[in-house]
Amino acid sequence: MSKASEIGRNGEELAATYLMHNGYTIIDRNWNLHRGYELDIVALNSTGDTVVFVEVKTRYSNAVSEPEDAVDEKKMRRICMAANHYVCEKQIDKYYRFDIISVIYKSESDYTLKHIENAFDIPLTTIGSRW
Repeated sequence: MSKASEIGRNGEELAATYLMHNGYTIIDRNWNLHRGYELDIVALNSTGDTVVFVEVKTRYSNAVSEPEDAVDEKKMRRICMAANHYVCEKQIDKYYRFDIISVIYKSESDYTLKHIENAFDIPLTTIGSRW
């Protein structure tokens, strides 16, 4: 496993732990539609009425930009497309939102985590309309 992959995996673990400690229920991790269309974490909020699609971005402590800056418009569309397929496949009928968890990682015990709720808003559309 590459160092970057390891850092990314560590960031996702930290994010999942953070969410669970804050009352979220993790319902899926690393769900793939196909190459480039992945959902890092799918969770239910603490009240269970909202599905939260969480994109996790992790960077080393010496990175130039903030991790969340890597979630550009193209990435948002890919996340939305994957989320669209996910809710149809799992037959989910709940409110939803898209969050980003940004992790600046130094070590397992030295990191900064930022949870950005409602980070972006792209409406889920009918499957097939954009394929």
